[in-house]
Amino acid sequence: YIDIKLFKKIYKINKKNKILCVGRLAAQKNYEFLFKILNNTGIEVDIIGHGDQFKYKALAKQNKVKVNFLGNIKNEDLPMYYNSYKVFVLCSLYEGNPKSLLEAMACECTCICSNVNGIKELNNGKNFEIIDLKDQNIFIKTIKKHINLGDETNNLGLKAREYIEEKFSLDIVKKEFLKIYKQL
Repeated sequence: YIDIKLFKKIYKINKKNKILCVGRLAAQKNYEFLFKILNNTGIEVDIIGHGDQFKYKALAKQNKVKVNFLGNIKNEDLPMYYNSYKVFVLCSLYEGNPKSLLEAMACECTCICSNVNGIKELNNGKNFEIIDLKDQNIFIKTIKKHINLGDETNNLGLKAREYIEEKFSLDIVKKEFLKIYKQL
C-alpha cells in the first residue's frame, strides 16, 4: 500500500530539470542503460539508494553523464524529493511490485518506465509512459519531452494519482485483505 496522506503532490515547489531515480544500485535497476541513452545529452540524474557507487560512478563517467548519488533517504522525506523533479525514471529489467514507482505516482510525478514484468501490469495507458528497452531512441526522446514540458501540462501525474488512490491506498488494500480473511 501507499500512504497517500504522506505521498502526495506538494504545490509551489520548483522542479529540477533533472531525472530522479529511486532504487538500489544493482544490475536489475538497469542504470547502465539509462547512462548509455543519456550519453552527451547534458541531462543530469539524481539517484536515491544504496549500493556500489564506485561501479556506477565509473559507468556515468564513461558515458559522460552527470550523476549525483544521494544515498538512502528517510521514507518520510521522500515525498519532497519526488515532488522536486520533472521526471521520475524506472528503467528496470524486471520488477516485483515497484514501491518507488507507486510512491512517485502518488506524488503526481511524470513517470517514464521500462515495459517489463512488474511494471507493465501497473500501466493503464494513461498513468505513466511505458517504453520497451529496445526502443532507446523513443526512451530518450520521451525523457527530453517531459524535461522540457512545464508542470502545468502533467496529465500523466493526475492520472497516476487517481490510479494509486483507486488501487493502492491503505484503505483500499485494507478492504481487500479483510475480504480475503473473511473467506478463510
